[in-house]
Amino acid sequence: MVKQGISRTLYFVVGLVAIFAISRCNVAEYSWDRYPSIMGKKRQVYTQTIQRDELLSFMRLWPEFSKLGLRDELNTHNTEEFNQTQLNWKSRIWFIYHHWDVGRFFYVYERINYVLNALELHREAKEIIEMVKNIPNEMAKETINAQQERIEATPIDLSERLLIASHEKELKELFKQYP
Repeated sequence: MVKQGISRTLYFVVGLVAIFAISRCNVAEYSWDRYPSIMGKKRQVYTQTIQRDELLSFMRLWPEFSKLGLRDELNTHNTEEFNQTQLNWKSRIWFIYHHWDVGRFFYVYERINYVLNALELHREAKEIIEMVKNIPNEMAKETINAQQERIEATPIDLSERLLIASHEKELKELFKQYP
């Protein structure tokens, strides 16, 4: 009686495995499997400017990325050449799990820093212009022209400037806390 119950259970399990194998039924879906399709869609909408969703995702992930020490293993000065194959297994899994391209992640990081520095430079230049604009001499005019050139040398898209400026305090604190 007991042997008959065990054999029925065994046949039932083998039958289920066969059905799953034949129908290729996925019981679970993993990040690794979804990564190519998700990244294909994300790559289609990449632009030179940072988008709001991208910035918020980056801000959410940066502390975890820094705490894990993944940045220490990478040279972040050459983001043009980054790809998944240059990463160790730990970093590769982290980026796949979070659905980010390595190059894009560091592009966003560098772009945020560029815009933050440019915002500071623009403020300083505008303050200097305000200080000297009422002085009626040639030196003041040259100073104003020099400050205008500083502003023009760091062009930033208006939407990107507003986006970064609206999160400026949080970003500075984030980079200070998690360098």
